[in-house]
Amino acid sequence: MRTEEKRWAVAYAKLSIRRPVWILLGGVVVTLVALVFASRLEMRMNWTDLLPETNPIVRSYREVQTRFGDPSVVIALEGDRTAMVAMAGELVPKLEALSSMYNVQAKLPEEFFRHHALVNIKPDLFKRSLRMFSDPSLVGTFRGMNDDYAREYTESESNLKRDEVEIARSLLGLTRSLEILRNRFAGAEEDTSIAEAADAMALGEPWMLSLDRRMLLISCTPKANMYSDIEGLLAAVSEIEEVTAGVAPLHPAVKVGFTGIGKIGQDEMNTVNLFSWLMTLAALILIFLLLARSFNGWLIPIIALTPLVIGIIWTMGLLDLMFGGLNIFTSLMMVVLLGLGIDFSIHLISRFREETALGGDLPTSLARMLGATGTAVITGALTTALAFLTLMTAETRGIFQFGAAAGTGILMTLIAVFLFLPPLLV
Repeated sequence: MRTEEKRWAVAYAKLSIRRPVWILLGGVVVTLVALVFASRLEMRMNWTDLLPETNPIVRSYREVQTRFGDPSVVIALEGDRTAMVAMAGELVPKLEALSSMYNVQAKLPEEFFRHHALVNIKPDLFKRSLRMFSDPSLVGTFRGMNDDYAREYTESESNLKRDEVEIARSLLGLTRSLEILRNRFAGAEEDTSIAEAADAMALGEPWMLSLDRRMLLISCTPKANMYSDIEGLLAAVSEIEEVTAGVAPLHPAVKVGFTGIGKIGQDEMNTVNLFSWLMTLAALILIFLLLARSFNGWLIPIIALTPLVIGIIWTMGLLDLMFGGLNIFTSLMMVVLLGLGIDFSIHLISRFREETALGGDLPTSLARMLGATGTAVITGALTTALAFLTLMTAETRGIFQFGAAAGTGILMTLIAVFLFLPPLLV
């Protein structure tokens, strides 16, 4: 071992003996500052972090996602059609009024189809429509539709599979049209008109209903998305839930549920956040019990784990400054650092106990612990950190951040152990 290495070890051993309280107080101050930054960390369970940044397809996807957004939240209403439509009619305008919304869709753009449907229709379908509505009477229209369906789909299963969604929507619209006509002829008071019956027959069911008409979907696309603004997306999801919660009590016959990329992402983040903390706590307890068993006491495990926990807090604070959040990979960083960093404390404490058992005094035991075993620990930590840092060459954002976080975390725990373990042993 080189002389200068022994000198720094001896110097810090003496400082730890003379000023242990000041060293620990300085560490507490730095740790509290790091804890403030660490408390701002958020989970970002974005699967696009698994994709290579330079891939042209990935770039195109992210550009489309950023410009047009995703249908991030889908509100599912369950109940009677009349009750669901009443709630949707009240809820949709409130959602559209939110500044965080890009688009809210619960029904077909009927006005657009009234003016442009024939422009977009295919020639063969246009000819079918002419035959279908050649007789404008109600009975003639039904007969034309029946003949058209029989001609197109009775002997052609491929046509039926191709158009089954359009057929279902058309039949739902026909059902709705007949309901309106029946109620009007029966003299029932209903806020509908013959024009609505005609629209339902020509355009199909306007609302996004299931085939059994027991579920209605409302698609909400926030301006923010999972890739460019995860915080904005989560805030938009919370706003959607809050607005829906304000309308739902007025419609007790309707059950409300949420799904979609944004909602699932929110649930995943909350679950992973809780799971990562539980795993870290479980690892901490198991390591503590194992150390207590190995060292035949409770004090040494506390001394060994204290600088390790401080180093992890420092790492979390740096991650907030570096990336602003945790991704799928870095969310498990605390467990990784516990498993790797505890070796530093174990090696150093074992050497310290060995020196004191051989009759060495406190300054000599600390100096030999730092100068001899400490050098080996530093070498091992640097090689491990370097191995993790090589992952920063990856094109995938998640792996890049994991490499940076793991490499930085190893260095932070190493510094914390060397700074605070000697004063704690004093």
